[in-house]
Parts: sequence; C-alpha cells; structure tokens
Amino acid sequence: MEIQIQLPDACRTILSRLTDAGHRAYAVGGCVRDSLLGRAPHDWDIATDARPAETQAVFRDFPVIETGIRHGTVTVLLDGEPYEITTFRVDGRYSDGRRPDSVSFAATIEEDLARRDFTVNAMAYSETEGLVDPFGGRQDLPDGLLRCVGDPETRFSEDALRLFRAVRFAAELGFSLEPETRRALDRLHGSISRVAKERIFAELKKLLTAPHAADALRICPALLFSAVPELAVLRDVPQHMPLPHLRRFRTHAARARCRAARRDRAARGAAARRRARALAARRADGYDHFYGHPVKSAEIARRALQSLRCDNRTLRAVVRLVELHDLHFSDAAGQIPSSARRTRLPALLQAARRRARRQRRPRAGIYRTPRLSGAGRSRGRARRLEAAGFCRTVRQLRINGDDLIARGLRGPEIGETLDGLLRSVIDGQLENDRTALLCRVEKHWNEKGRAARTRKGRPMILSDRTIRRMLGDRTLTITPLEDSQIQPASVDIRLGDTFSIVEDSSAGIIAMDREISYKTLKTERYLLLPGQFVLATTMEYFALPDDLTAFVEGRSSLGRMGLFIQNAGWVDPGFEGEITLELFNANRCAIELTAGRRVGQLVFAQMDAAAENPYRGKYQGQRGATGSRVFLDAELRRNA
Repeated sequence: MEIQIQLPDACRTILSRLTDAGHRAYAVGGCVRDSLLGRAPHDWDIATDARPAETQAVFRDFPVIETGIRHGTVTVLLDGEPYEITTFRVDGRYSDGRRPDSVSFAATIEEDLARRDFTVNAMAYSETEGLVDPFGGRQDLPDGLLRCVGDPETRFSEDALRLFRAVRFAAELGFSLEPETRRALDRLHGSISRVAKERIFAELKKLLTAPHAADALRICPALLFSAVPELAVLRDVPQHMPLPHLRRFRTHAARARCRAARRDRAARGAAARRRARALAARRADGYDHFYGHPVKSAEIARRALQSLRCDNRTLRAVVRLVELHDLHFSDAAGQIPSSARRTRLPALLQAARRRARRQRRPRAGIYRTPRLSGAGRSRGRARRLEAAGFCRTVRQLRINGDDLIARGLRGPEIGETLDGLLRSVIDGQLENDRTALLCRVEKHWNEKGRAARTRKGRPMILSDRTIRRMLGDRTLTITPLEDSQIQPASVDIRLGDTFSIVEDSSAGIIAMDREISYKTLKTERYLLLPGQFVLATTMEYFALPDDLTAFVEGRSSLGRMGLFIQNAGWVDPGFEGEITLELFNANRCAIELTAGRRVGQLVFAQMDAAAENPYRGKYQGQRGATGSRVFLDAELRRNA
C-alpha cells in the first residue's frame, strides 16, 4: 500500500525548490514518524543531497541562518517558521560519547538514515518517491517497538544520551523496547554519567511529562538512579500505606510522577519525582516512615536540580511545590504554619488545587488515605481566608507608597519597606492596621537613620551584609554558592568546566555578520598556551533583579601571572545565566586552568531606580562558554 503524508505548504515548497534545482530532498525523522502515527509533528526537518552553499543559493530570496554549517545544517525561515535543512551525512567515530569526531557528506538518503538512533526515526518521505524505510521503522510503529538502527550497543556507545532518549520515546509513544535494545540499555546504563547534566535534564523533563511515563520508568530503573543519584538511596525502601498493599519505591514514585505529569507538565512532573525523597526511619511496627519529609525533600530537590543545571524559574517552582505538597490548614490564619504563611496565599491555593484534583481522580485506591480525605476542602478554606481579608499582597496593606513618600522615603526603599511590612503581616508579627504599620515604619527608619536613607537613594556598591540579605529573600540568585565566596564588597566567581575557542576560518577573516564557529571542550583542566585566547564560563548561575547591575573583576593574583580577563565584564540588570569569561594568556609560559578555582569576583552596584528596559538580550539564560552572537545585532540585520 502506498504511503501518503500530508505535508505543510512550507515544507512542500522547500522540497519542491530543492527538487527543481536538481537535488533530492526528503522530510526525515520525527515528523515522518508522528505523521504515520496520526500525531501532529512539532517540526519538520529536511534532508537533501545539496551542500550547504547550494542550499543557500536555492533559498537566496529567503532568510537563511547557518545554524550548524560545519555539520551541513542551515535553517530557512518560511512564513516566520524555521525549517532545518541538512545535507546527507555519515558520522565518524564518537570518541567523547557525545559528538562525532568527523562528519562527511553522503550521496544517498539511505546512508544518512543509517546514522540515526531508532528505526522509527530513520524514515524519510517525499511526494515523488514516497516512504523511504530501509530499516523497517514502518513495521515497528504498529508493533509498538522501539528498535535501534543496527547494533544497539554501538548506537548507545556513540551518544549515551540515547539511553535516556529510548526511555523518553517509550514514555511519549507508549512503546516497548525491542529485546536486544533493552538488553543493551541494561548493560550500558552506567554510561549516562558521562553526559552533560543539562542534556539529561532536558530529556528528563520530556520523559516525566509524557503520557506513559510510569510504564517507561519501569523499563530500566537503574538508568534513572545513575542519572539522579538522589533517588538510588531509596531503591529498595518499601512505601507503607494504610491499605492492604506495599509498593516498592520505584513503583510508587513512577505512579506519582505519571499522575503529576498529566497535570502540570514540567514543574509538577519534576515535583512529584522529588516527593518521595527523605530520610527513612523504621518504627517499631516494622515499617519505614519519612518524618518531616516535605522540608527534607525540598532540600534534596534543590540540590538535585542544581546538579542537573535546572533553570532557576523551574527550580523555585519545584522546590515550592515540594515544600507545600503535604500542607493542611484550617480557616484560621493563625493555624497556617509560619513557614507556609511566608510563601503567600497563592502558593497555598496552588497546593490545595493539586491535592483536590489528585483526590478526585484516585486509581486503585492508591491515594485514598485518611490524611488526604480533606484535600477537596482545602481550596474552599483558602478562598474563605482570602475573602475574610487575609493579607497576601502589598495592595491589601492599609498603607501605600504615598504614605511612605510623605515620610521622606524615596526610590527602592519604598518597595523594600512595603515588602517587609507584608512579610511581617503574613507571619502574624504585625496587624494589618494603618496605625500599627506607620509606627513600624517610623521605628525602622529612626533606627536606620536618615543618613542611611539618603545614601540608599543613590547608586552604591553592595556590602556583604546586603548581598546575604538579598540572597536570603531571593531577590538575587547565585547558584551554586558557598558562604566563603562572599567577600566584604563582592562575590568570588569560580571557573566552570567548559571552554570554547574560535575555529580557524578558511578565509582567515571573522565577519561580524556571520555566525562564528567555535570548538567547545568540557574538561576539568585546560592548558592555556602563551598568547592564546579562550572563552570560559563561571560555575555559578546568576539572576539579577531589575535594579541591580554588576561587573566582573579579575583576581590580582592571577593578573600577576599574566592571566587577563578581557573587556566583556559588564552584567546588565535583569540578566540571568552563567557569565562567559574572556581569558587571555599574556605570559610566555602556558597556564593550567582548573575548574572550580577562583578566577575573579563579581561586584554589585545598586541602581537609583529599576531599569525601564531590563536585559532580555541574546545571551539571556546562557550556560557554558557562549560564543559571540554579534551577527544577531539588529543593525546588522537591517543592513543585510
């Protein structure tokens, strides 16, 4: 039977243009797989025998981005949507277990498909030739099998992340692993430790939020334990429930993850994954119990997510949900635990909604416990607290900014004061009464002194005391961070394990309007040769508020040995990410750089007001040594 796939108009245009120019071109990979399964593809990838320069010539009247020119990939923008076009290629050896040492262009689509991971992803389609399926992926789809292309051990050894991809595809598609593929997964699961944590976390989020996550996690629990060691300590700890059954940790946790994933995608899926983590204690009845597990789980969740290089936004959301997942409260505001009250009522409502939904959809009685019997009423109780005037926002305070201005406060100190008053009211330390609030303001500023207030209204360098305070109230984020890094007026920054150098250009010229090619190394030690320039990164991930800026200063001790941190040392307000360091060896001897060593310090400066347009530029959220993106500058695009 002839297979027909409905191609989007833009994809059809790309294939037609390449074909009319005398080239062979196909839609490949996941888009073909999803189309045959009746699923809507997320994106459409194109493979062709045209070389990158030939592809650019065919689409010279469209925006073309050289996204991976060294590997034969360019991206064409049609109707505002990106389409990756890659030349047929054959990969060389994978000596680092991640990327091929070399790439050579191939003549046929069959050669290109042979390098792919699974048979269901190794299919191509064109309207002129139909389906190209040299490895039987079409048959594996109705059979629900995930099978490696060629030898499974070879495929997994090339890129260890494919181990996680196998489980993730099983979770997304509801497939099982072909026996040889599964045996190879069992034998090689430990090699996942070689994979960068960021790549693992990206796959883990997709896995946990997939429809069949619970079943997929049972395929190879050891793989999950290798990737997230925090889970391994409870591998054989039974979960006691007041029901006539016991479930092993991995079974209970898998069910919890799957249920949560269907509810709130990445954040809740990750939160449920952490939910069962805590220190176990065995009671006289012979069962293991987890006393104080919400707080302990939150601590472990934070450490685990930081080790996985999780973004700060997700980290904060997950840790908050873990802290609150077992929270119960009555209609009386005073009966809400103080730690929970400090999280504000919206978080309580969020936790209540999660429990209510979980209670409405029990399966096999797993969550029908007396402890959760009142979960459905929590949301109503929270709403009654809100209706009764439980103060949860600055707007609900009995004073406002005008009252503070009338008492001489200016700029950021107004917001800081209102936030402090709100925390005191939520904690039950202060009544939400106008007189009481104004008295507290007068007392605070009388103690601090008018001279301090005047100084605070102007830009100033932050002290160690202020840095610690901002870290404590999470207006400033630095992770990971040791207390010894905080200096009197700065924070020490440490060298990360990623280094990038500019690859030689065939023309011998670096053009500002073209993407620059870098060679990136991940190593604990890097030998910086005399006169060599290299991009490095900080171990720390920073998130600055909109009224705080910072600048990088090199260590004098390193400068005296000829190691210079170059000119890109300014950090804009609102920036979030790791800081890329520009290192130059001005000495006549090589310098050995070691990951984890102090290389400089970050000095913070308080602005006189929050930035009207905080940083949201092309380096926002960067991780690792990030190369120049000057080719994305607006003026270059206008002149192109």
